Amino acid sequence: MTGETSYLSSALRSELWSALGDRLRSGGALCTNADSLDSLCEIYEEITGEVAPDLVRDEIREMVVAVNEAHPETYLANGVQIGRVEMRVADSSRRIPTKIMPDPEDPEEMCIASRDPDSGEVIPAKRRGAIRYIEKSRDGSWREGR
Repeated sequence: MTGETSYLSSALRSELWSALGDRLRSGGALCTNADSLDSLCEIYEEITGEVAPDLVRDEIREMVVAVNEAHPETYLANGVQIGRVEMRVADSSRRIPTKIMPDPEDPEEMCIASRDPDSGEVIPAKRRGAIRYIEKSRDGSWREGR
């Protein structure tokens, strides 16, 4: 936080981040800092029983930006992300913005994500029964393969 006054105790900060981690482990997804902010404000309301005032929301926003800039893999990469995946479209390769996520069975591997129409959960997309794995290329984009 940029000012001297903190509206969140260190214990409450720890509790917020712990609860956010629990949400991610249970299948929640965070794509942006705004998603993290909204989730942490919801958790704040669950813990304290009151809606986060503007000053608290601003402090949570600054905390989210600082943590996600320092460690984007910790919170943003655990859920679904948007990545540009190189795919064949109309006999040429194109980079298409696509939802990607870690494979639930092997978090070291990334795959294309889709939403299950019945349950609404985000799951790995499949083609002909096989998970659509992707690899990161040198330029930072993704391509199907494995």
